[in-house]
Amino acid sequence: MSKIISGIEIGDLEKVTNEVYSLEIECWDNKMAASYDTIKSRLDLFSDGLWRLYDDGKLQSYMYFFRINKLYTNSYKTWDDYTANGICSNFDESGEVLFGVSIGSRGSKYGERLFSYGVIMDIMKV
Repeated sequence: MSKIISGIEIGDLEKVTNEVYSLEIECWDNKMAASYDTIKSRLDLFSDGLWRLYDDGKLQSYMYFFRINKLYTNSYKTWDDYTANGICSNFDESGEVLFGVSIGSRGSKYGERLFSYGVIMDIMKV
């Protein structure tokens, strides 16, 4: 049974950070994978930007987005520009642009399901 969760419940930060980091290093090579500390700092900054898909209780896919001010987006050219080198320090709580920072999936069916039924449906509510 699949379950999609957006955000993080109070007290779950360490558990979720471990799960996301484990999947991150499974999906990306050392050059591309975010460190545990980077993932934790992103979640400390904006935990509502994390969407996860679990199947039979195991994390199968995740996506992380954060908000940025649309006034600055014309000057951004690269992923590093948009994400302040992956740290996301340019996060703006009331930012109008939702930017995709990271994604990981144990298979395309999980990534497609999370994006199609989780993220898009949640964004449409706003």
